Amino acid sequence: MKRYLRIISLLPVLLGLLAIIEGFAQSSGYSPLPYPATDFDCGGNECTKVHTGGSLSDINLSGSQSEVICVKGAITNQHLNVNTNGTGTVTFVFCAPGSYTIPETILQSLKEKVTLIVNSGVTVQLNGGAIHCQVINKGTLNLSNNTINLNPRASIVNAGEINAKTIVFDDGSNFTNYGYLRASTKFGNVNSGAFVYLANHSLVDADMVGEISCQIRGNGGCLLSRTTVSNLNPTARPLTPQGDAITVCIASNQFPQDWINNKGAATLNSNCNECAPTPLPLTVSITGNLSVCPGKSTTLTANVAETGTYSYLWKKTVGGVVSIVGTSSETTITPDVDAAYEVIVTNTNNPQQTGNKTVQVTIKPAAECPTDTLPINLVALYDSICPGESVQLSVTGIPGDSNNYTYIWEGENVSGNSSVVTVTPSQTSFYKVTVTDKSNTQLKGTGTIRITIKSADECTPADSLPINLVAQYDSICIGESVQLSVTGIPGDSNDYTYTWEGENIAGNSSVVTVTPSQTSFYKVTVTDKSNTQLKGTGTIRITIKSADECTPADSLPINLVAQYDSICIGESVQLSITGIPGDSND
Repeated sequence: MKRYLRIISLLPVLLGLLAIIEGFAQSSGYSPLPYPATDFDCGGNECTKVHTGGSLSDINLSGSQSEVICVKGAITNQHLNVNTNGTGTVTFVFCAPGSYTIPETILQSLKEKVTLIVNSGVTVQLNGGAIHCQVINKGTLNLSNNTINLNPRASIVNAGEINAKTIVFDDGSNFTNYGYLRASTKFGNVNSGAFVYLANHSLVDADMVGEISCQIRGNGGCLLSRTTVSNLNPTARPLTPQGDAITVCIASNQFPQDWINNKGAATLNSNCNECAPTPLPLTVSITGNLSVCPGKSTTLTANVAETGTYSYLWKKTVGGVVSIVGTSSETTITPDVDAAYEVIVTNTNNPQQTGNKTVQVTIKPAAECPTDTLPINLVALYDSICPGESVQLSVTGIPGDSNNYTYIWEGENVSGNSSVVTVTPSQTSFYKVTVTDKSNTQLKGTGTIRITIKSADECTPADSLPINLVAQYDSICIGESVQLSVTGIPGDSNDYTYTWEGENIAGNSSVVTVTPSQTSFYKVTVTDKSNTQLKGTGTIRITIKSADECTPADSLPINLVAQYDSICIGESVQLSITGIPGDSND
């Protein structure tokens, strides 16, 4: 809807400019018509009628009635009556990409209260020798006749491409070009009160096969300031002022002075101070999170559609009070109240060219912003794996029973939805879990972890040692220790080296003692000393029990002893408890 309002707002502007054009004969000042920054939005309720093809119906308006007809199909009729007997206007918008033709018989019926809008990607062929209405072009406009007359009060605003031969301007007509002129475009007589404006992005390019000329009479004006001109006929004389009381503004560094054929008493202004054009506005957008929780930050980024070097100024407005919050393309803010944030972008090579954009950043309600209160951790069996391998991720630090919570996992190839899942990343990836208390959904916690995929030269051949890593017990109380042992090794365990990974490990042989401070994973890599390519790995998870699962420390000074602690397979061994005070039957 906003895009519609911007475009439709051009219509009263164009009508208002008619009064300005009328005054050209009494004034030496000229103004270009406004640049159409965006296409007309034909997708919403902006169109009062939609033409999808076939014959257009006659239009009869009275009072303040207006019509916006969105054209999305071919026009097949040769005649159309358009009557606007009141203050209303008629706008034809060519929306859908494609090619359209307006016959001469219809073009003649489109008078001064009619506007034709051509969106980007659209081609419109105007058949006939005269234009009586207003034309706003962002696509391609083909003017078929050798000579096109802009009748009194008619106008063209071009921000796209025009293919024409000669354009002649009657009294009070207006041609404003921000786009491209191709073929052998010439400007014929610019009559009294007419105005031609070629803006700073205009390009008269290599397609020009003839000369471009502005023959100015009476009080008309021809303004070519800051126009890029290339590959013109070297014998051409682009400007041929005739008469007096006119001002021609030339950018001396781009339009050679000897290309001006001054036949009359025209004033030639080479510094353009009197009639310098307003540069095209920059197209600016802002991206970033526009709704944040209290105390949280967001980064706003200014994006400029045009290519160039720019400076930036960010402003914050709250209750009419304006403050500066940044001077680069990005600004990070931590808002405490709803506020408007505006960025003003300036072309450093042409400070007159600017653009701006304003967004509203709002604070979310507290109910939508639960504070993380669960002190959870997300841990991995190991955080670096080879391509195709899987790894187990576990949530630790949860108070009480892990089944009292829900778990939402984010990341690729996650198997499971509990506190322990298995992941198989195809590339180095981040994984995130959000834990929510089932009995209090405002009680949440999040954890993240990065799993790295090793390079090919870091990944050894497939493990060939059939080892296991076992624990004395895999669930202990905080502060306790547990013994880990490597089993399944062929031959003497001393013929291998052992590389252990994990916290608080005592030892570096096939048997070690660990004292984890939290639920942890342990990994061992076993390598044959005589063949270092012969390897095997084992992993195990040691869980720290919650406080309510751990009974008070034992106070009986007992010992558990074995008859012998090393036996052959199939043999038995006797275990005895010693140190018990009194009768063991007690």
